[in-house]
Amino acid sequence: PGDLFFDMEGDPYALDDDADTGLEYLFGVIELTKKHTPKYHAFWAHSRAEEKTAFEAFIDFVMARREHHPDLHVYHYAPYEPSAMKRLMGSHHTREREVDELLRAEVFVDLYAVVRQGVRIGSESYSLKKVEQLYMERPPGEVMDGGGSIVAYEEYLEHGEQATLDEIEAYNEIGRAHV
Repeated sequence: PGDLFFDMEGDPYALDDDADTGLEYLFGVIELTKKHTPKYHAFWAHSRAEEKTAFEAFIDFVMARREHHPDLHVYHYAPYEPSAMKRLMGSHHTREREVDELLRAEVFVDLYAVVRQGVRIGSESYSLKKVEQLYMERPPGEVMDGGGSIVAYEEYLEHGEQATLDEIEAYNEIGRAHV
């Protein structure tokens, strides 16, 4: 009870500023309700200030949930998410104690490592999109992987269409709901 499934979307080209780190524009997390149905939460950012706010909101969400579920885990796929947490904590100078606590308590669990060690999939890659093919079929759409998410986000930055963000969010949510 209490476990979360987490995925971030980032664009290394989104901002041209002094930080030169791109932008983490979507923190997507799924919790299971008491009825064991998935509930998706999206924390969006379109500027450096909003990135800080989204990062803080995500960490606050995890910490509040941890008060009620001290043994919770935050599942993610590949090491990007914990690395980004450390980078965001340092670059925004916020939530240092909380991120340190989560890392030391080994709250983040990398499912990529679990899958790599426990499943032979008969593919040249263990990317989430290749693994997903074993247990689900994604509905067709422009955003089918992380690279597609970046391209779509760049389109959003150029045209500002909400439908593009909706498609990115749907991609992010679908993958976490089935992990």
